[in-house]
Amino acid sequence: MKDHHHVWRLSGHLDGCHSYTSAYACLCGAVRNVGSERDFTEDGMGWAMWYDSECARCRELADGDTPQSWDEVVPAK
Repeated sequence: MKDHHHVWRLSGHLDGCHSYTSAYACLCGAVRNVGSERDFTEDGMGWAMWYDSECARCRELADGDTPQSWDEVVPAK
């Protein structure tokens, strides 16, 4: 598969209180996970519906911790 170029197809999406992730799959068997944590310090209240006062990570992000993002590819076995 030397010249293979992945064709990613959405296989799932998870949207939680402080982060969201989309999972993609390629026909070759590789998987890609892309996501980000919410920035609760942004102007506006668009994030307010997601904030969960019981979630430790939500509190850390609201207190100014830097949101993380990821884009990981797991090669086919």
